[in-house]
Amino acid sequence: MNDKDDTHLLKAALKSNCSILLTLDKDFRKISSLSDLEIVAKKADDFFCELFNKHEDQMMDVIEETCKGLERQRKSKVNMNQLVDMMRGGRLQGLATKLSRCVTG
Repeated sequence: MNDKDDTHLLKAALKSNCSILLTLDKDFRKISSLSDLEIVAKKADDFFCELFNKHEDQMMDVIEETCKGLERQRKSKVNMNQLVDMMRGGRLQGLATKLSRCVTG
């Protein structure tokens, strides 16, 4: 690993027997030894897009619950279009695109 500060993340992944490590760190996604450990490093957006493609109905349920959670937190109405805008402003542009097709389609 290039960054010794990330060693604890890899140790936690190994200890918890995870198969996917969600990270924005490009260095993690370049570590070939992760495949030897049967761990795949992915960007969150890629992971959620894959889930959406495989389980669209369940993901829509999760996204609706996310809107409700945001409403409780913000104490104001949050609709799907607003959530899509938040995703686009963050690091979930791919998921935002998929969701916007469902909301407007």
